[in-house]
Parts: sequence; structure tokens; C-alpha cells
Amino acid sequence: MTSEELRQYRVNLFRDATSMERVPDRLPHLSNFWTWQILDMGYKFSEATHDYDVMEKVMLGFHERYGFDAYQETGIRNPQRVTETLGDSIYVIDDEKELFFLQDHSYLETSEYDELIANPSKFVWEKVLPRKFYKFRPDMDPQLMVNCVKENQLFWTKAFERNNKLAQMGVPGLISPKNGFASLGIEYLFSGLRGIRGISLDMRRVPEKVRAACSALDSISAEPVVQNLMRDVPGPDTGYCFDMLVAILAHTILSKQQWEMFYWPPLKRIIDEVVAKGKTIQLFIEGSFLRFAEYFQDYPKGHIAIQIESDDILEVRKAFPNCCVIGGMTSKLLSKGTKEECIDHVKYLVDELGPKGFILGQDKMMSYRVDAKPENVLAVCEYVQNMKF
Repeated sequence: MTSEELRQYRVNLFRDATSMERVPDRLPHLSNFWTWQILDMGYKFSEATHDYDVMEKVMLGFHERYGFDAYQETGIRNPQRVTETLGDSIYVIDDEKELFFLQDHSYLETSEYDELIANPSKFVWEKVLPRKFYKFRPDMDPQLMVNCVKENQLFWTKAFERNNKLAQMGVPGLISPKNGFASLGIEYLFSGLRGIRGISLDMRRVPEKVRAACSALDSISAEPVVQNLMRDVPGPDTGYCFDMLVAILAHTILSKQQWEMFYWPPLKRIIDEVVAKGKTIQLFIEGSFLRFAEYFQDYPKGHIAIQIESDDILEVRKAFPNCCVIGGMTSKLLSKGTKEECIDHVKYLVDELGPKGFILGQDKMMSYRVDAKPENVLAVCEYVQNMKF
């Protein structure tokens, strides 16, 4: 196959699996490897995040070695050089201990909810950014913002170049840029403004303020995505594996009542429009999600693919019979098992889940060296690439 034929072949693997009606030519294999890639390619975290040529070597070298069908991460998650132009990043990078993590943080006081609700964009510019970046001040040198814009342009230019080179190797883009990524207001409060502790307290003490804040934030994040979907032509973008993506994390601290109040309304609005337009959506879920299965069971097959983390994939298949499931390969097995055990587990998953509606992936964001043995990853990749349904 030519690189373009291979790229389209891989897209079709994902599209066929998501349809839940068609049998893919073989099992599609999605990489959920993140910073593990950097270490596996022999670099330090800070080297790859601060040198775009190194990041390109990481991504291209990783694909040459393993040959996944598509990638959740292609080096765009951590724009360290962009954020550092305005002050310290909220990420901690320790190359000696091989640590890379996000600190819990809060840029919103409970007393400021009304201000956020009244004008979320204004609040972000006037309150959040100065608290997040110590150089971002009314009296700052304008050249700092110029430098930030230039660095951001360079970051995305290099990202597009990297993805184009992957495409020339037959690697498809995971998400169509026509609809892209939607971030919900509750997620922004959870991970961007209040932090885990803060939002947990607020949902109990001032739930109506939280709901109004979610609605205000949705108006500038989720709602534009819905409007874009409504304007888009019906049918999937067959040049990509999925039409859009929503990352789901804040649910991990929500009861069902809180889910219905803060999360489900905007997410339902997005999924309803995805289905109405005949498109597909990937739900990238962290933590356990089984308790919310009832909210998804009335949707027709062929539109939703759920990437799971903590839940058992066989239980997810039973609970979400109308959704394609992504996952199944555990980090425990990849890190502690043998090559033979890993391959046997893939065979077991295929036997149990069948050839329809299943995409093989890892059960967590693979970040550290201990998360997997390279020889196990390679064995699974080679087995999948040579199998046929």
C-alpha cells in the first residue's frame, strides 16, 4: 500500500469498529501512550517539551518502532515553551526522578462566582491569567505578549509539520478538525479554575452558583462546538478516525444528582447533535464510568466510542451495548506480564468482545517508564498488525 492507502485503511478500521455493524479487516489499535514515548525514545521530558526537533524525533521514532494505527497524543499536550513566556508553568518536570505532573491549583475564589458568571471571558483575562502567570500584569512589557503569540504560532506550526510527516507514514489524524475538541464548563472549573478540592466544596455549599458558572463557561466553550456541528454538512469526515472528542474527568467526583445538574445537559446537547448529523464522537474517559451507563443507552449504534480507564471492558460492553469500546490492554499486564501473556490477553478480548465495536487500547495514559515494558508493547503491536478477522 502507498502511505495514503495505508492512512485510509487505518481510518476505515476505526470507522468500521465504531459502526458496530461492519467487521474491520483487523483489530484497530489506538496508542494511549503519552510521556512514556519520550522516555522510550531515550530523551528526558524537558528535552522533548522544549525542543520541537526532539519531539519530532520522538513521535516519528515511536511510530517506526511500534506502528500503532492512530495516536491519542502526538506531542501537543504540553506547550511548555508557550506558557513559560508569561511565567512559570503549573506543571512540574523533574528529569532526574522522571516525574511530570500537574499541581492542583485554584484561580477562582468562591466569592467571585458572580463575576465569572456575568462575563467569563473578562474574568479569565483580568483575574485568571494574572494568577496563573506571574509575568501577566497590566504594566507588563508588551513584548512578552508578542513573544507568547510567536511561540504559540511556532508550537502549532511544528505540530502540524509533525502530523504531516506522520501522515506521510500512513498515520491518520484521530479527530476531524472540522468539529475537533469540546471542553465542558464543569471540566474547566474542575481542572482549570477551582481545583479538585475547591469544586468539591462548592458543589455542596453553592450548587446554584456552580451551575450558573458551568452554563456561562459552556457558552464560550461547548456551545460554539454545537453551533459548528449544526452548520456542518451531514455525515462523517471520512479522512479521520472520529469526528470529534470530549474528554471526561470531572465525573470522578460527582454523584448522579451532581452529574445531572452540572455535566449531562451540555454533554447530551453535543451528543444529540452528533447523532443528528450522522457523525461520531470519542469520549475519552478517566476513572470509572459504569454508574453513568443509563444516560447513553438510548442512543443508536454507530455514533459513540467510549475509551475507558478504570472499568473492566467486558462490563462496559454489557453496560454500553450500543457504544464502541476502546481499551482492554492493562498497564499492569504490559508492565508485569510476559509477551505471551499480553498476546493471549488480546486473543481473549477478541473472543469475548467479538470483531465488532472494539478498538484495542491501553487502560490509562501511559506516562512513566514503569507503565510498560517495550518488548511487551512491541509484541502486542506486531500481533495486531498481522491478524485478520
